[in-house]
Amino acid sequence: MLARDCASQKGLRVKHIAYALVASLIAFTALAMAVNPEFKQIVVVSLGPLPISIFDTLLVLATAAFFYYVSLHVPTDPAPGNRAALRLTGAYVLYQVVVVLPVAVLLYDVGPGRAYGGLTARLGLLLVPFFYFVGLRHMKPEKMIALANAAALGLLLYALYRYAFVGAVGSWDGGVYRLRVLWGGSTLLFGWLAITGIFLEKSAPRAYALGMAGLLGIVLVNHRSGYLAMGLAFAAYVLLSRGITRRVVAVAVAALVGGILVASVSPTIKESAAYSLTTMVNARSDANAWDRVERSQLAWDYVRVHPLGDYVWTGKYYLVNLGKEGFEPHNFVIGALDKQGWVSAGLLFALIAVVLWVGWTTRRRSRLGRVMTMYLVFYLGFCLFNTNFDTTENVALFALAVAMILHANRISGEDGEAAIGAPAPSVAAGARAGERPEA
Repeated sequence: MLARDCASQKGLRVKHIAYALVASLIAFTALAMAVNPEFKQIVVVSLGPLPISIFDTLLVLATAAFFYYVSLHVPTDPAPGNRAALRLTGAYVLYQVVVVLPVAVLLYDVGPGRAYGGLTARLGLLLVPFFYFVGLRHMKPEKMIALANAAALGLLLYALYRYAFVGAVGSWDGGVYRLRVLWGGSTLLFGWLAITGIFLEKSAPRAYALGMAGLLGIVLVNHRSGYLAMGLAFAAYVLLSRGITRRVVAVAVAALVGGILVASVSPTIKESAAYSLTTMVNARSDANAWDRVERSQLAWDYVRVHPLGDYVWTGKYYLVNLGKEGFEPHNFVIGALDKQGWVSAGLLFALIAVVLWVGWTTRRRSRLGRVMTMYLVFYLGFCLFNTNFDTTENVALFALAVAMILHANRISGEDGEAAIGAPAPSVAAGARAGERPEA
């Protein structure tokens, strides 16, 4: 009896730690997007040459919680797709620690602090096993999604405050004023709010409200990649669900009406959003768009000459010196090859491919898996034209989406599913079964 009580108390402590860490990681994501880049640069403590930031602290604690779980339970997973994804995650992280870090410090004489700083976001993939084995073992997916949505709503309120009291923040680009109320990567959190709100909320009014809030956030950030990524995500949803629900149609109509109303109230939003929407697929629309193409070409030239190179070792993205304009290419595929070399990037691409395959296989069994796969397409679509894939501000969103896809695959293969993981019946099937179809 005493042993059972001790085990119960220990499990309760782990549950509280899991809640605290998940909430802290999501809060960090929103705050780092709101106050970029100052918030992520805050140093908690310095250990010799290593400045430990808030994200570093949370990552260490999450990793410790995962290994503590492993010490109590040998993690097993009956789903082969899940095992492959988790092993690829482990191989990717081990490559950074066992190969990249020692080579950078010992052979290229890179300082430990600088070398670790270049790997921080890559090591953030340790959050995948943390969310999968610890977070989702002690929290329902609904609660995690609600926390992320609350963070997104808080970020939206901050964006509206800035727009109302600071003004239409942005920049001029070739004679056109580009509205940008928040850092561009904020689109990823607003996309989370829109997608999960529309497709996972049971209440139709709540779904419409959250979906419209997420879409408004995307408009305020006004990133062409955000509009394009949302289009790709909805195309993925049609493929995954083999149809369009009435809720999607209702949200599309509401978004159109809302867009007209907002455009009539704010000419700045109207002009900026219209320019972004009409030029988002035109690489020659302006200097900013064409710059992305040129950088990808220069980065590919570098990859061909240095296929196993790593930016942590060399500190170079290109064969030519671009001076102050020498920032990385705005494409996560080319960027991963350019910064990490074929081995590390190959492991990352294999992980993404396996997770997308797992999401595809769960599309009929789990609504959670279907929607998280849709969000992963949104995330990757946005990063195809940006440098946000491996940044500490949003790596937790990528890890959370991956973990939830694996979780959906796991629970949909067991005896039953939680409410959010249960497959959404089609209108025809629901009518035959006497059930009310999704609104």
